[in-house]
Amino acid sequence: MARVEKRFGERNNDDIIRDILREYSSRENPISAKSIIDKAEKGGTEIGRTVIKGFLNRMKAEEYQTDEECDEIIKKCRGDEREIIFIKKGQNGRTIGYWMMEMLSESEWLFLMDSVINSKILTRKESDNLAKRITFLAGKRFSKLTQYRHRMENQPYFVGDDDIDGKAGYIESRVLKQVYLIRQAIKQGKKIKFNLCVYDYGKQNIRLVPYGRHGKVLPETPEKYKEDVHRICSPFDIIFSNGRYYMLGADLETERRTDLQYKLYRVV
Repeated sequence: MARVEKRFGERNNDDIIRDILREYSSRENPISAKSIIDKAEKGGTEIGRTVIKGFLNRMKAEEYQTDEECDEIIKKCRGDEREIIFIKKGQNGRTIGYWMMEMLSESEWLFLMDSVINSKILTRKESDNLAKRITFLAGKRFSKLTQYRHRMENQPYFVGDDDIDGKAGYIESRVLKQVYLIRQAIKQGKKIKFNLCVYDYGKQNIRLVPYGRHGKVLPETPEKYKEDVHRICSPFDIIFSNGRYYMLGADLETERRTDLQYKLYRVV
């Protein structure tokens, strides 16, 4: 009987078996086929031994008897594998149980999640959206990994969150898009045009505003007094430091001088 393919985002039997192995099994305590069937049934899904066997075949599950054999399998695993499914066998060749080792440990995954959720370059909506998408791709549960976190509200240095539709399924960070465009310009040997902005702290309202040759150009500045704030620069490199992206480049003024070789701009 042919397998019924699920649409993107829908959970199939493989996903359910993975969840059970992730939640209820370990190297020290492999789970039996009967326990997998019972837990799936408790969750509202009927899974038989044939389904489990098919899953093990598709995942190319590794069999072992001793811990030494298990260690050898782990040493030979490839870095591009998402997970390894193990079948623990007894001395008589009878199956004891199954367990799954993911290529990212829980501590490593939490580090990646911390990097995204507490990013200095992503707004709150951008970071939450990206975190949910990467946890889905890796088969993790976003809510379980983030339930203990308490993010700072009204972070003043996150600019642009008000313009983002938080209900959108895909939100690409403005900063990451700009970094990509700068890298493309470097690759193609092209100059870039951008606004140089500074923080304005007037009226207890922190905001980013363009900076022209004569100072800040505020939104409330009359149109006839506004100047062209665009800068043209030859980008040399992108640097990631202290959680932020910086562009190393030279504008026309820098290119004409002999005492200054480049300027460093933070990408916001």
